[in-house]
Amino acid sequence: MEWQGILTLATLFSVLSTLMLTRFSADLVLMAALALLLILGVLSPAEAWLVLATQGL
Repeated sequence: MEWQGILTLATLFSVLSTLMLTRFSADLVLMAALALLLILGVLSPAEAWLVLATQGL
Protein backbone atom coordinates (compact mmCIF):
# COMPACT_ATOMS: atom_id res chain seq x y z
CA MET A 1 0.00 0.00 0.00
CA GLU A 2 1.32 3.41 -0.93
CA TRP A 3 1.60 6.35 1.46
CA GLN A 4 -1.60 7.93 0.13
CA GLY A 5 -3.63 4.89 1.15
CA ILE A 6 -2.09 4.76 4.59
CA LEU A 7 -2.68 8.49 5.10
CA THR A 8 -6.28 8.18 3.94
CA LEU A 9 -6.95 5.31 6.35
CA ALA A 10 -5.31 7.22 9.21
CA THR A 11 -7.42 10.27 8.37
CA LEU A 12 -10.57 8.16 8.28
CA PHE A 13 -9.76 6.65 11.67
CA SER A 14 -9.02 10.10 13.09
CA VAL A 15 -12.27 11.54 11.74
CA LEU A 16 -14.36 8.72 13.15
CA SER A 17 -12.60 8.92 16.52
CA THR A 18 -13.03 12.68 16.68
CA LEU A 19 -16.71 12.46 15.80
CA MET A 20 -17.32 9.80 18.47
CA LEU A 21 -15.23 11.19 21.30
CA THR A 22 -15.50 14.97 21.05
CA ARG A 23 -18.16 17.62 20.67
CA PHE A 24 -16.71 19.18 17.52
CA SER A 25 -19.27 19.68 14.78
CA ALA A 26 -19.25 17.16 11.97
CA ASP A 27 -18.81 19.78 9.25
CA LEU A 28 -15.70 21.18 10.94
CA VAL A 29 -14.11 17.74 11.32
CA LEU A 30 -14.90 16.66 7.77
CA MET A 31 -13.70 19.93 6.21
CA ALA A 32 -10.44 19.66 8.18
CA ALA A 33 -9.94 16.12 6.86
CA LEU A 34 -10.67 17.28 3.31
CA ALA A 35 -8.23 20.16 3.69
CA LEU A 36 -5.54 17.82 5.03
CA LEU A 37 -5.89 15.41 2.11
CA LEU A 38 -5.93 18.33 -0.33
CA ILE A 39 -2.84 20.03 1.14
CA LEU A 40 -0.84 16.80 1.22
CA GLY A 41 -1.68 16.01 -2.41
CA VAL A 42 -3.81 12.92 -1.89
CA LEU A 43 -6.75 14.68 -3.54
CA SER A 44 -6.51 17.01 -6.49
CA PRO A 45 -8.37 20.34 -6.37
CA ALA A 46 -10.82 19.01 -8.97
CA GLU A 47 -11.62 15.99 -6.78
CA ALA A 48 -12.07 18.23 -3.75
CA TRP A 49 -14.55 20.42 -5.62
CA LEU A 50 -16.47 17.33 -6.72
CA VAL A 51 -16.84 16.33 -3.09
CA LEU A 52 -18.18 19.77 -2.18
CA ALA A 53 -20.57 19.81 -5.15
CA THR A 54 -22.35 16.62 -4.10
CA GLN A 55 -26.11 17.12 -3.83
CA GLY A 56 -26.27 15.11 -0.60
CA LEU A 57 -24.40 17.75 1.37
